[in-house]
Amino acid sequence: VDAKGRPLSADLRLSGSMKNGAWNGTLSALDIDYQGIPPWRLQNSSQLAWNDGALSVGDLCLTAGDPVLCVAAKQDKAGNLDASYRLRRVPLALLMTVAEASNSPMRAEGIIEGDGSVRRTAAGALSGQANITSAHGSVAYADRMDRPLVVYDNLSANAQLSPANQRVTLRASLNDGGTLDGNVSVSGAQQALGGNVSLHLKNLSIIELFTAELAEVKGALDANFNLGGTVAAPAVTGQAVVAGFAAEVPSAGLKLKDGRISIDTADAKNYLVAGTV
Repeated sequence: VDAKGRPLSADLRLSGSMKNGAWNGTLSALDIDYQGIPPWRLQNSSQLAWNDGALSVGDLCLTAGDPVLCVAAKQDKAGNLDASYRLRRVPLALLMTVAEASNSPMRAEGIIEGDGSVRRTAAGALSGQANITSAHGSVAYADRMDRPLVVYDNLSANAQLSPANQRVTLRASLNDGGTLDGNVSVSGAQQALGGNVSLHLKNLSIIELFTAELAEVKGALDANFNLGGTVAAPAVTGQAVVAGFAAEVPSAGLKLKDGRISIDTADAKNYLVAGTV
């Protein structure tokens, strides 16, 4: 199969045969060309099989030079699924392009690594682990790469899954001594929610990632929230405080300074917001 288009073109070569109701085949080539990123190619042939609802995908690895993305999966007739993935030296910039951010004035630098293996039973219960890490990275305007909006070190996201408990942790060091620390768990038949999320920023330039209405943003943020309740009815308590806020609003010709804003919640439904600028 050779499909040409924009922004995506693909070339696939697959062979196989059916015997006694079971199909076995070989994926010998898979070339993917996506506009704005290097072409991806199948690293080695992958074995595929199908038999009355049972399927398997052998180690399927795509590479674009240094970056490598691998997946494998196997499901039995009952519906129990085992899947795994590996990421090696995948550029953050590549992920932004695939996410259709190529027209954005932002540019990202950094390398993503990760691996995981997950089992899902026919009843839907999950078990296994997954992780993604990045030693260092940044996001900046393309014309101001020397003044990044966000710089992170030692970014790690990890998921530990079991039928009775699922836990996700997220950690990173941010600009100028800032930190991101999240620990979220879901447990039991009632899907009880627990954990906490904290974000400490000593440089608020990150806000410019989400709006073009503000420029030269300064200040600090301290946010701490605790999680409770259930997934269906979460209970979130905590506070976020912005101090020393200053920014320019070019469209209105305004310059803001000496701002302080606090946001409190006791139930994630009602928020008390107070502030001065």
